[in-house]
Order: sequence, then structure tokens, then C-alpha cells
Amino acid sequence: MNETAITNPWSQLPRKAPYQVPSDAEFIQKINGQYKNTDPLKIHFELLPEPYIGRHDAPVVLLGLNPGFDEMDEQAHANPSFRRKSRANLMQTAKDYPFFLLDPSLHFAPGHHWWRRKLKPLMDALNDPSGVITANHVLCVELFPYHSKRCPSLRRIADLPSQQYSFDVVRQAIERDALVLIMRGTRQWVDAIPKLRDYGYKEAATSPQNPVINEKQFKKLFKKVITRLRDCQEKAKH
Repeated sequence: MNETAITNPWSQLPRKAPYQVPSDAEFIQKINGQYKNTDPLKIHFELLPEPYIGRHDAPVVLLGLNPGFDEMDEQAHANPSFRRKSRANLMQTAKDYPFFLLDPSLHFAPGHHWWRRKLKPLMDALNDPSGVITANHVLCVELFPYHSKRCPSLRRIADLPSQQYSFDVVRQAIERDALVLIMRGTRQWVDAIPKLRDYGYKEAATSPQNPVINEKQFKKLFKKVITRLRDCQEKAKH
């Protein structure tokens, strides 16, 4: 598995809430102090961050804005199995389901149902009802790693220390010619990683307000995604 040139900051994530990387703490608290608890931009440090989900060497990379927030998330994140699988994802040691939110055992988590809906057309095309093929070959990287209902503007978070690690993961994806599907935040991602601007294997969702990985939203690359993942599946058999 490829390693980034930057040390993984998530190895320093505390074992208990508030969950924030020490190098981010001062910076992120300054941002968060501006918002009331009910503000959609308020960051929820009681939840484990999700800067990325999946293997860093995946051939298909999805780009999002932030992990979002659901009222039921705190209950899911308190579950020992969820915490264990989330940390395995952060440290890139996940086994059967590297894209851990597709793991059927996490059916109680709001993120599980959200991702199952978004990836269902892809899983159907691959005849992958369990999601294990998709979970092993798809990576999602978020522009902002912490949970909030809305993502802060790039201007506010551009210097977030941990974010540089995620950006390096995306740059490496470009270097290996991964297929990049931008679910949300095209302008923000291109501003953050200028190499994306002219990258030939990228496509933005036609409906970023409700992105789904299907041919309607990714007319140029969806069939290529299917072909590449089927090739990966065949190689895994041999």
C-alpha cells in the first residue's frame, strides 16, 4: 500500500473525546469558537473524524467536502466496534472492509446507510450486494475531516495541519492515474490541488447537492469505473 510523504497525523488522535489531532487543536478551536452549538458550521469533536474512508491506493477516488453530522451519529460512534473499525481506517489497517462504513455489521450507523445509498448503483453494476468489492477498491477523501452539518469555507480551513496529509493522498492518486469523481466542492478541490484542474481522469457530479455514484451524474467516467473495478476483481482471483 502506498504511503504519503507526510506522516499520518491521525496516529495522534486521542483515545477519548474531544477527538482532534493535537496539531489542529489551536487552529480548529479558534474557528469553532465563533459558532453557537446550534450553528450548522459547529464542529462536533465528540465524533471520530473521517478525513478519508478506504484504502489509500484505491483505483477509484471520491472527493467530498466533510463527513456531515446526524443526530444519531454520537450513539453510533460510542459503539466499540464502530470505534475500532474507524481507527483501523484512519491507520490504514482495515481488512475485509477498508471502506468501513460499507461493513454490514455497522448497519446501526447513519453513515452506513448514507454511503449504501450513494454507492448502490455502483455495487449493483458490480453485482456486489455485500459491498466488499467496492469497499476494497474505492476511497473517499473529505476536504475537511471533522464532523459538522456544513463544511467551513476553504479560506477558513486552508491551513489546517492534518488536511495536508489528505491532500497528499489525493496527489498520489493523480500520480497513479486513479479515476477521480468529485461529489461536492469542485472549486474548493481544484483550488486546494491545482493538478486537478487539467487532470484527464476526473469528473464532477452533475448534482452536487445530492451526489450519487451513477451514470447519470458521472457520464464520462462511470463506465470506466465499472471496468476498472471489474479488472481489479479479476486480478484478485488470480
